[in-house]
Amino acid sequence: MIEVSTHNSCKLACREAADDLVKSLKDHANKKCLLLVSGGSSAKVADWAASDLDINVTNSTDLAQVDERFGAVGHDNSNWRYLTERGLNPDIFNQHIEILKLGVSAADIAITYSKQLQHLIDEANYKVVLLGLGEDGHIAGMLPMADEAKFDELFLGGSLVASYVGDTHERITITAKALLQMDKIVVYACGPAKLGAVNELNNPHNIHEYPAEILKRCNNVVVHYGSEET
Repeated sequence: MIEVSTHNSCKLACREAADDLVKSLKDHANKKCLLLVSGGSSAKVADWAASDLDINVTNSTDLAQVDERFGAVGHDNSNWRYLTERGLNPDIFNQHIEILKLGVSAADIAITYSKQLQHLIDEANYKVVLLGLGEDGHIAGMLPMADEAKFDELFLGGSLVASYVGDTHERITITAKALLQMDKIVVYACGPAKLGAVNELNNPHNIHEYPAEILKRCNNVVVHYGSEET
């Protein structure tokens, strides 16, 4: 089931999404936790949430990425770079895993990161992920595709992580298999342009055309939507 919480400003939605993450992790402070974060519009949510976590929580929480644009470590379009430049301090966590590796292909990174992520998931007692929601209904790095078979092979198969060339970037992203292992999913969406994508969560879709449909199969999904960009 997906719960949608609508707020009258993006700032308030961001604050509520951050508070949701903080409460979820604090409620499991005596357990080993895993927090997955994306870049883009949700970066500020990640920063606010991390800033509000006390040391008892961060010391028992591992931090890892949802998705990344392939390139050199720290390249201009890197999600990890965007996250850290917007204030997220990864060093406060027990450990943090970055996707990009120096001199390694996207395909090989996906294989390595899939193994790392499965280890983190297996070690964690509680797993929460922060996602954005694209205007086209994409989540993580899973973009809509006309080719249903390709979409299914990349994102609905047996791997936790996939790499592929899409739109203007080569992408590395977690897949449905990873999302289905999360205990909670917090989604942040901001502004009138995202309203259509949020509303479409109420309607049935082919997953390859509207990847957010995957969320309907997942546990404990909360969407925080800010209607105005203030």
